[in-house]
Amino acid sequence: MADKKTYAPKPVTGVQLKAVSASKLRASWVNHKSTARPYDQIIVQMKTDSGKKAKWKTCGKAVSGSTSKLDISVKAGHKYRVRVIAKNSKGKAKAVYSGTVNIPRPNAPKPVSGLVAKKDEKTGRIELRWKNNESLNREYSEVYVYVRTDGGEEFEEVSSSKAASYVYDAVPGHTYKFRVEAHNDKGFSSPVYSGDIKIAPLKPLAPSDAEADRVSDGSHIVSWRRDVTAGRGATAMVVQRSTDGGAWSLVAEVGAVDSWTDNGTAANHSYRWRVCARNSAGDSPFALTGTAVTTPAAPGTPSGDRLGDGTATIRFSNTARNVTAVEVQRYDADYGEWADPVSLAGLQASYHDAAAPVDAVLQYRARNVHGEGTGALRSAWTALSLRIVPKGRPKAPLLLSPEARAVVRDDGTSVEVSWRHNPVDGSAQTAAQVRVAWGSASRTVAVSGPAASCRLDLAALGVPLNTQVSWSVRTRGAYRAAAAPDDDNMSPWSEARAMTVCRAPSVAFVLPGASGYFGDPSELDGILAGGGEGGTEEVEEGDFDQDEDFVPADPDGSGEEEPGEGLPYALVADFPLALLLDYTDESGALAQCTLSVADATGAGVYSCDLDADGAGQIAGELNRRQWAPENNAHYTLTATVRSTTSLTAQASIDILTDFDLPKRASLEIVADRERGWLSLTPQVADYQDGADVDGIDIWRVTGSDQVLIASDLADGEVFTDRFAPLNTEFAYRTAVYSRAGTYRTVDHPGSLKTPYAFVYYGEGLERVARGMHSPTESAALSRTRRRYEEYAGRPWPVLYDGGGRSEERTIGFNVKTAEEAACLAEAMDWGRCVCKTLTGSVFWCTVDIDLDADLRYPTRWGTASAKVKRIDGGAL
Repeated sequence: MADKKTYAPKPVTGVQLKAVSASKLRASWVNHKSTARPYDQIIVQMKTDSGKKAKWKTCGKAVSGSTSKLDISVKAGHKYRVRVIAKNSKGKAKAVYSGTVNIPRPNAPKPVSGLVAKKDEKTGRIELRWKNNESLNREYSEVYVYVRTDGGEEFEEVSSSKAASYVYDAVPGHTYKFRVEAHNDKGFSSPVYSGDIKIAPLKPLAPSDAEADRVSDGSHIVSWRRDVTAGRGATAMVVQRSTDGGAWSLVAEVGAVDSWTDNGTAANHSYRWRVCARNSAGDSPFALTGTAVTTPAAPGTPSGDRLGDGTATIRFSNTARNVTAVEVQRYDADYGEWADPVSLAGLQASYHDAAAPVDAVLQYRARNVHGEGTGALRSAWTALSLRIVPKGRPKAPLLLSPEARAVVRDDGTSVEVSWRHNPVDGSAQTAAQVRVAWGSASRTVAVSGPAASCRLDLAALGVPLNTQVSWSVRTRGAYRAAAAPDDDNMSPWSEARAMTVCRAPSVAFVLPGASGYFGDPSELDGILAGGGEGGTEEVEEGDFDQDEDFVPADPDGSGEEEPGEGLPYALVADFPLALLLDYTDESGALAQCTLSVADATGAGVYSCDLDADGAGQIAGELNRRQWAPENNAHYTLTATVRSTTSLTAQASIDILTDFDLPKRASLEIVADRERGWLSLTPQVADYQDGADVDGIDIWRVTGSDQVLIASDLADGEVFTDRFAPLNTEFAYRTAVYSRAGTYRTVDHPGSLKTPYAFVYYGEGLERVARGMHSPTESAALSRTRRRYEEYAGRPWPVLYDGGGRSEERTIGFNVKTAEEAACLAEAMDWGRCVCKTLTGSVFWCTVDIDLDADLRYPTRWGTASAKVKRIDGGAL
């Protein structure tokens, strides 16, 4: 049989193109079935996007008759179209085209929907279900499940899968909320939340390790360990207390904590606490603490008696709780000494002191104790019992005065001695005896009644002068021993105390001697008041009249002073003032003599020590360098002497001053403008009346400031004022002194005009650096310890100023010579200098120099800039 003839294939039919996913397309078609037109091959071509540049590309070939579909991998974000061509050995069929399929770009997934969360009452688990909402460009990679417990701040991831359900193992006693989010490589969907699902708790278990720790009698810390089994958590802890073994009462309900402080306890009780846990399901069993004991109350104040054998018995009430022992302590009221406490076991209310001193006044106190050692609880001590006195004669008395080894003045009067009675039974003194002994002799003086002192007439007792005497005392109280001599009822003699009987020294002024006597001392200030300020040039001489106001010591001129009446005085018309005093001391020698000077008001103005001259006299002098009295004034000289026996004496005399003023002096002033100082020469006018000049002082007066620059100059002595201000007005004030201390003051105008500014430096500031001042000078002034603090609520800063100032100047100089430049540079190396500016400022400083040589002009060297910083220093 001949072969059947074949022909070119017919085209396929029903070509379709569908999206399987965002990355896959599926092409399908229907093959034409004909044995005369078989398919050897089916060609599938695809064109991406439309347009002129788009080309058909073969994406797959299939065997005829067996294949009618083809999966094609694509990229999202494009449009696709396929055509299918059948082919055999006779040729190709026409191409058959599919429609265009658009694969959009992928995007974040859509959220799930229909989220439902249900609690399984049997298992306690929570089942979640939802619907996944996927689309071609919003596929799910996974679905995340999150949970939040008890309203916390964070959701915690618990599952990640593509499933549409999840089962969560919940713990009782908590509230849960779930969140579900779909996710792909483009991101997360919007979250979907469930409602709150509450799982009821189980009843809590009992706490453990309950304890009570004492902080103080009024405060105890109750602690425990909570059970933390899941699902049985406590929301509160209940605390109950039992006092002294009584009924339980609620004292606190607190949160889920592990301790609580009970501040409602008190001393003299025992306490116990019990604790249980509580939640909405109910209460746990109780946990019980041990017993806590507080400090027992104090006993009642003791009272007691002496027994016939001298021992003592005390009693006290005692109803305290928690007492394991009682401590009793004895106090010796005579010597102020405490005995060691005695401990009595158990609750006691009495004590027999077999060791009590038989002759002492005793007192007792007691306290209750719980426990032993340093951790024991002790009540406060009771008040001391009343004094329990022995029965017997007094102890030796205590001597009070005079002190041991005292020196007693033998001036014809008696000496007072005193003591303190020292009874053992508390009775007052009824009699005393004082015994005085010297050498081998002694005398006893009786004192009746309670008097604890007496006066001893040592001369009447026969005690010689300059003799050391010892004295002692014994006393008697109310005690009387049966059938015993009276002396046996007296105390023992006290210790013997020594004293020395001496005669006081005497002192009297010889120089200055009394010039006369003023009748009425009350008028003295009125007579002297007209004199003005003593010693000044304006004082008129002779403001008081000796002949009219005072009675002379020698009114008849016989050369012998006659006793006057009223106030003795010495008229002083010259200085130095010679001093001479007579000193007499039968019991010792001069140890010290102090001269003090007081003005008319009694105020002290001067004092010094004077020395003995070895002939029973004390000599010295006063000059104006020690003390310069005012003219026409009233002063009191007082000499206080102290003997080697320690006894003292005084002598005083009033003096009235009537001095002549010194002669006048002029002041020659010579200016040295090249070195910046003035030479001052005081010159006394010898032709004038007045007292001789003893010294001249010079002050420099600038505005309200006055500085002493020279003192005690002689007539014609030259003084150089190196620190006089430049180019400003000032004055010199001279004070001319007489030997008596009177003075005259005169002001002399001063001036130093110069075009230079100066810096003094070197040893003694003897070296001079200068420069002709250029027109420029700047000064920076500041406070160095000032700070500001900002405070909330205040609109402006608060100032804290600790004082301190800073002054820095920049001064320009025109320098004429290289020597001037070298001196300015040298001044910088010395550190501490004195600067004088053209504007009149003079101050201590440090200097830094900038030098600029000017080589263009041979008539000057150049310029300099001085950076001057002011520092602290004395007046200039």
